[in-house]
Formats: sequence, structure tokens, C-alpha cells
Amino acid sequence: MEENKYLFDFEEIDEKLEAERREQRKKKHRQSRIISWVVMAALICGAVVAGVFFIKNMKPDEVPEKVASVSQPEEQEPLPSIDEPVEEWFVDEDIIDIPSIISSGPSEEELFADAVTQYVATMAEEDKVAGLFITAPEQITGVEKVTRAGDGTKTALNKYAVGGIVYDSKNIEDKDQFKTMIANTVSYARYPLFTVINEELGKGVLASALKLGNTKNPTEIGEGYNPLDAYENETVIADYLVEYGINTNMGVVADLIHGDDTTEAAKSSFGSEPVIVGQIVSQEIAALTEKGINAAVKFFPGQVAASQDTASGVATVSLSKEELQASDFVSFKAAIDLGAAMVIVSHASVPALDESMTPCSMSKPVMTDLLRVEMGYDDLIIVTDAMNKAAISEYYDSKEAAVNAIKAGADMVLLPENFEEAYNGVLEAVKSGVIAKERIDDSLVRIYKAKFNGLSSEEVLAKFSTEGE
Repeated sequence: MEENKYLFDFEEIDEKLEAERREQRKKKHRQSRIISWVVMAALICGAVVAGVFFIKNMKPDEVPEKVASVSQPEEQEPLPSIDEPVEEWFVDEDIIDIPSIISSGPSEEELFADAVTQYVATMAEEDKVAGLFITAPEQITGVEKVTRAGDGTKTALNKYAVGGIVYDSKNIEDKDQFKTMIANTVSYARYPLFTVINEELGKGVLASALKLGNTKNPTEIGEGYNPLDAYENETVIADYLVEYGINTNMGVVADLIHGDDTTEAAKSSFGSEPVIVGQIVSQEIAALTEKGINAAVKFFPGQVAASQDTASGVATVSLSKEELQASDFVSFKAAIDLGAAMVIVSHASVPALDESMTPCSMSKPVMTDLLRVEMGYDDLIIVTDAMNKAAISEYYDSKEAAVNAIKAGADMVLLPENFEEAYNGVLEAVKSGVIAKERIDDSLVRIYKAKFNGLSSEEVLAKFSTEGE
């Protein structure tokens, strides 16, 4: 039989690798030995110089008859012969790789994280709690329909330093009005603000209100099996979000279609193939992050398969954990791994993930045990779906829903039905110890890492004296 050219002589490879390791060890031994001799020589020279100086400055009658040797202890072990091979001087366990233990100091990433932590520590407790909410402008101003940002907005933001404001079509009249409103709002905020919109491909809020031109819808992109289509179309969205001052898009849908689903929720999905959908949403994330837009992917752990829309009432997803891992988890993981700043968690209940049937947006097994621990997304900002949807508002008051969500692991609460009730409820829970202060700080560090993304640690530290006052 003809010899297979793709077979390898593993013994020969092992020998070569072992030879390379020995050579590397020799180099390390030589380097360590040289450094040791240099250090020893420096110490000896220093001791000799010090001794000579000391003797020269002594009075004649103070000079001892004998000066003890400074170069050799009384019972020092003999040094190895210079003729011995270097590799015989030490065994591997005794070798100290000096370069590896000489620290060059913390990395910029570590300094940045520390600066963000210090920044959060300077915030007042009331501001910390407010920073966990994303509200509509109407919720903090008390105005029925907000289309301007003036003294009312300034007063509201001074009282409630919310983490973000989400805008809808009713807030948009024309290009100049909307751009000015966003700019003024940002200027009034005492802390960096997420300016948010739900701009999905094919049915964007801003695109529709300002007639900015249509993008391809998810069905068209999904059927074309071309992730670059998603990138090009999402880039169009990213460009006008930047133009109007929006820094966060909650319009990236990673949910999969299960079966022959023709509901409205299914129309927002790119299809039923997890790998293809994962590639598509990853390209959306790439297009947004390249333009400096925070991308939020929704609705974890997958909502299209729910028994009904959570805006109408209680919904359940009956898929097993294994089925979710082979489907929706694949597309969500692809989006998060490529840089999604946020994940929006569904109000649907998933018995396979939480036997208590608690909505995922208030479920510790889903948000903390699964997303944070099992899947390992420590820096990901976990956001609830809008809390004014019927699946929550018909069964929980705003205080209870917000407290439950944060205790379970949510970093931000989106659109509580009654913001003041939710805010005061969480503040009371923090003051009484129902919610640990450390829990709040952990969320704020994640939030501000995203808000300060692109800044250096020094630039973050410089903000201490100019914000939060």
C-alpha cells in the first residue's frame, strides 16, 4: 500500500520538541546564572566600597586588627566548577526565571478597570441606584410627550441620574429637533448617559420617523445566507445613529425561528439555522461597534418559541436546555463573543432553566447562574426587557419587579411601569441591605466600562473632579 503522506512520525516529533525544550531550558539557565553573577558582583563591589569608606573614615585607634572578609561567609557551599555543564547546575524545580518574576506593573486594562471602580466609588448612593435604570424621557419629566430638552429635562436629570434614556417615534418630529434634543439631554446629564433606540433592520424607529431610507429586513437577509448583507445594512443604521447622537442600539435580534412560525416575533428573526443566524448577528455587532455604538442583543434565552408575546401576558418556552444550547444559545454566544455590550433578557419563563417558572428577566438561574457563571460573561451588561410589558406589569408592581430583577442579576432595568416607584423601591432595598451595596457597584462597574470604552485610565480618573458634582 502507498505510504500515506499525511501520517507523521510522532516519536521523531517528540524528540525534536524535547530537544527544543532542553535548549530553551539551557538558555534560561544561562540567563539566570548571568543575572545571579551580576547581582552577586554588584553586592560584593558595594560591600567593598562601603568597607573602604568606613575604614578610611575611622580614627587610627579604632581600626580593628583584622577586617572580616565581606566576600565569603564562613561556611559557604562551594560554587559549582566552571567546567561543569550549565544544565547540571540546577534541576528544573530550582530554576527561577527572573524576567518572569520582575513585574513591569499593572497593564492598562487593569488600570482602566481600577479607574472605573474608583469612579463608581465617588458616586452618591442615590445616583448609583438611578444609574441602573433606562427610562423614557416622559418617565423622569412627567411630561406626556417629550420632543424638547429644556429646563424640565435638566431638572429631572439632576434629580434622577438615570443610566440611559430610550427614545421612540413620538419623540421625533424632524432631524434638527431630534438632534438638538439628544445633544441638550446629554449636556444636562451629570454622568455619561446611554442614549438608546430600538433600531431593527427593516423596521427602524428613527429610519421610519425621519424617512432615512429602508434597510433589508431579516427575512431577506436570512434567506440570502449572506452575513455581509447584515454588515452593510447595519452600517447604514450605525451611521445615522452616530449623526443623531444615539450611542446604543437595542435592535439586534438573535432569536431563532422554531418550526413553521409566522408570528410577528418570527419576522424579526433571521431564520432557524443557529450558525447562520449567529454569523449574521455577529456582523450586525461588528458594524455597530466599529462606529462606537453599544450593541444590545435580544431576547435571551430565545423568545420566538414562546407561547405568546410577553407584551400580551405570561409566556412560556417549552424547549429543553439541550435544545436551547443547540439553537438560540449558538446565535447569542456568537453575538456576545464578537462584542455585544448588552444582552436583553426575555420575560418568558423557561422551566428547563428555572423550575420555579419565574420570568427570565427576574430569574437568578438564568441571569447569574447561566449567563454570568456557566457561560462566563462577567463584563456583559444584563438588561431586562421592558418592564411595562403585560407579562410583568400585570403580576408585579414596579418596586417588586425592579428589586427582584436586580437581586437576580440584572444590571439595568428597562422601562419600569412606574419609574419613581421602582427607583425608590430599589433605593430602599439597598439602604436596608436587601440588595447588597457591592451588588450595585458590580453592575455599575460593568455599565461604566461600556460608557468609558475608548478612554484611557488617566482620562477616566480625570473625570472625578468634573462629574457627579
